[in-house]
Amino acid sequence: MQFLSNCAECHGADGKGTGPLTVKLKTKPIDLTGLAKRNNGVFSPEVIYKMIDGTEAIRSHRSIEMPIWGCRHTNPSAQRRTFHKRRHATKVHTPSIEAFVDLACDPEPIIRDRILSIVGYLSHIQEK
Repeated sequence: MQFLSNCAECHGADGKGTGPLTVKLKTKPIDLTGLAKRNNGVFSPEVIYKMIDGTEAIRSHRSIEMPIWGCRHTNPSAQRRTFHKRRHATKVHTPSIEAFVDLACDPEPIIRDRILSIVGYLSHIQEK
């Protein structure tokens, strides 16, 4: 599942903003189960999609702590090795945009499918 493998470390497996990396972040992730509630009971897949891909992102979501979406999915094991080498070399504890610059980006249809998977999951975890 895309949400668990790409978002849960910060947003938590339940989407409540309590993932294991939360303590290392400058900006606390929001509770994603309340997206519809905060929008007068309406869950807008288009708006959520744009927030994830960065098209119409809010400042805190596209902060330096939020990695480039499509470019981090090509080869997860190689990326983890690259990130950890850089992290230990520079003693940075949160991902920075520089950690992802040298990664190839996946084709747009693959990125779109991944984001749509996350949007679908988020629509199912909305509080009533």
